[in-house]
Amino acid sequence: DLTEWNELDFKRKTEELRNLVLENKAALREHKLNEYAKFITVPTQSKEVFGTLLDFAYSKLHTATNDPALLNEWLNESNSNITTTIYIKWILIENKRNYDYSERSQDFLALYKQYAQFEQSGMALREVKSVIENYDTFKQYVERFPKSRHTPSIKNKIFSIEQKTVSLEAPFYYNSINKIPVTINNSNSAEFSIAVYTAIETKSSKYTRGQLIKTYKISNNTQQPFHNDTTTFYIDPLPYGEYLIEPVLRVGKKEVRSEYFSKPLCITDISSFRIATAKGPFAYAVNSITGKPIKGASLLKDNTFIGKTDAEGKVKIEKSGNARNDFDDEDWDEGWGYSRTGKYRFIYGKDKYSNKFGSANLNENSYGGYSLTTFTDLAIYRPGETVKYSAIIFKGRTK
Repeated sequence: DLTEWNELDFKRKTEELRNLVLENKAALREHKLNEYAKFITVPTQSKEVFGTLLDFAYSKLHTATNDPALLNEWLNESNSNITTTIYIKWILIENKRNYDYSERSQDFLALYKQYAQFEQSGMALREVKSVIENYDTFKQYVERFPKSRHTPSIKNKIFSIEQKTVSLEAPFYYNSINKIPVTINNSNSAEFSIAVYTAIETKSSKYTRGQLIKTYKISNNTQQPFHNDTTTFYIDPLPYGEYLIEPVLRVGKKEVRSEYFSKPLCITDISSFRIATAKGPFAYAVNSITGKPIKGASLLKDNTFIGKTDAEGKVKIEKSGNARNDFDDEDWDEGWGYSRTGKYRFIYGKDKYSNKFGSANLNENSYGGYSLTTFTDLAIYRPGETVKYSAIIFKGRTK
C-alpha cells in the first residue's frame, strides 16, 4: 500500500520478487502442479491450463502486475502445451483495448481455426458471436468433441441461431382512419400470426387480452434454413379503444404467446399538450388528423370533470395547492399525463383515449410570451461604485 515504500521502491521490490520467482524456470517446468495439491488450490477448469509450477507462477505474476510482456514470455516458455498456449493467446485478445465486439469475435474465430483440431480450441470458440455465418463451425465442433467441457456453451450458440422468434413493434397511439404500421422482427419463422385483442388493464397496471378482434396470418417464402429479417405490416384501422397486438407462433401443436403486456395501443384522434403561463396552466386538445383545435372536449382528472375546451381547444386548470403549478416539469411524468396530484385525459364523444399530454411540452417563456435578458456596464466593480445595468424584453411568437 506504499505506506513504507515510495512507488520506485515498490516497483523495485516487485521486480526483485518477480526475478526470484522465475530464478529457476527449468526446475519449475519439471514439476507438475498436481504434485502440490496440498499447498496450491486452483479451480478444476484451470488445472489443464496450469500444467506446471512455471505456468502457475506466470499466471500469478501477470495477475499481480498486468504486464503484457509477461504473457509473451510465458507463451515462449509454454513448451508446446496446447491448452496453455490457447489460454495465453485468449488473454492477449481479451486485454486488447478500443475495438468493438465484432473485431473481438473475429480474433477469437481466427484463434479457434488455428487450433481447430484440438478439443481445447473450444475455449476460443465460446467467445465467437452467435450468428448464422458461424453456425457450421459450431456444429462441427460439437460433432467432433461431444464430451468437451466447452460443448454445452457452444450448443447454446447453436440453439440461439436455430430458435424461432417473432417480435412486434407497434405505436402507442394512432388515429382511427389510417392503417396501423407494425414492425415485424422475424428469426427463422416461416409462418406465424398477428392477433389483435381489446386490452383489459389489471390491478398491477399491466394489461391482459380481452376480445379477439382479428387474426392476420403471415408467411415467409424464404428458402434459407436460417434468416433474420425486419418488415412492416399494416393492420386495418381500429375504432377508438385500447388494444393488444401480439405475435402467435406455433411450435408443433403448441401456440406460443406473450405472458403479459405493459402498454397497449391507444386509438385516438386527440393530441393534447400543455402550456404553463403566468395566468395559469392550460391544457389543449387538437385533432391529430386535421391539426385543428377541438371545441367541447372534456378534460378529466382521475375521472373527475375539470372543464371543456373553448374554440381554441384550450381549458384552464386551477392550481391544486399541492404543487406550485400542476404543469411544472418536476410535477409531471412526461408523456403520460400524470402529475403528483392526479392523471389528466381528454374525452370527446366516443374518443376516450387521448394521448395524455404526450405530443408536446410547450412553455410560454420559450415558445411565446416574454423573456428578459439583463447585462451590466462593467464585469467587476470596486466598493462604492455605482452598478449600472440594462434590460431587454423579448416577445416570442407562438406560431
